[in-house]
Amino acid sequence: MTLIDVYAERKAARVEKETWGHLAPEPGRAYPGTILFAEGEWGDLVLLRANFTDLPDSPWFYDALQEWQLDQATKPGGLYRFTGTYRRFRNGRHRFAGRVEEVDVAPAVQCATCGGRARDGR
Repeated sequence: MTLIDVYAERKAARVEKETWGHLAPEPGRAYPGTILFAEGEWGDLVLLRANFTDLPDSPWFYDALQEWQLDQATKPGGLYRFTGTYRRFRNGRHRFAGRVEEVDVAPAVQCATCGGRARDGR
């Protein structure tokens, strides 16, 4: 890494903080919330909704979500809900603590061959 690269990284971090710093998660604070996401048929993960109490959207939270999502063990076609907390530490690292559960979507799926009724007969 050259001196120019080091300077560019520091400058980018400073500009990000000056521009978006007011949206940064408060270090050490645990934000309770949920994440709803799905895995597509070809393995692509799709974030559908992230809702954390008093946590504004920010570049730090966006990066944390993208990183967290890659670590989830899922199966194609699955819909999942995370319930827990998000915390950013003073050193810039972050952690999601909670559990991920698969959401059963079978009752909500309409069947074209059964007259539009759900699988449970409704």
